[in-house]
Amino acid sequence: MCEIPNRSIGSGLTRRQRSLVIIIMILFCYICFGALVISLLLKLSFINSIYFTLTSIETIGFGDIVPKTTGARVFVCIYVTFGVLTIGVAIGMIRETVLEAMEVAYRRRTRKVMERWKDSRKRRRVVAQWKRGAADPQVRPPLCSLLKLFVPAAALLCPFGPPSQPAS
Repeated sequence: MCEIPNRSIGSGLTRRQRSLVIIIMILFCYICFGALVISLLLKLSFINSIYFTLTSIETIGFGDIVPKTTGARVFVCIYVTFGVLTIGVAIGMIRETVLEAMEVAYRRRTRKVMERWKDSRKRRRVVAQWKRGAADPQVRPPLCSLLKLFVPAAALLCPFGPPSQPAS
C-alpha cells in the first residue's frame, strides 16, 4: 500500500487571493497585448505603447500620444472600455482580499483575548480556592497535603504550615 507523506497540500492562498492573482495576471497580459497592438498601429516603441496603454486604461489620457487613423481609434475605444472594466474588477478583488485579511486578523486577536480571559478566570478561581484553604485549617488544599506526605521538602515549600490532625 502506498503511503502519502504528511505534507500540507495546496498553495496556502484563500479562494479570494487566488482569484486576485489570476485577475492581476490577466490584467498584465491584457496590457502587454494592447501595448503590442498599439505599437504596431501607431508605429511607437513598446515602452511608449505601454505608457499610452496605461494612461488610456486608467482614464488619465494626457493627450501627448493620439491615434490618428480610424482603425486605431476604434481599437483604442474598444480596448479602453474592456481595460477599465478589468481594472475595476482588479480593484474590487483587492478590496475584498484586504477585508478578508483584516477579518481573519480580527478573529485571531479575538480568540487570543478570549483564551487569556479564560486563563485569568481559571487562575482567579484557583487562587480563591487556595485562599479559602489557607483560612480554614480543616480545608487544606489537597495538593499541599499530598506533597507533604511524599516529599519532606514540600513542608518547607508549602505556605500553609504542617497539616492539622483531624479532631477526635
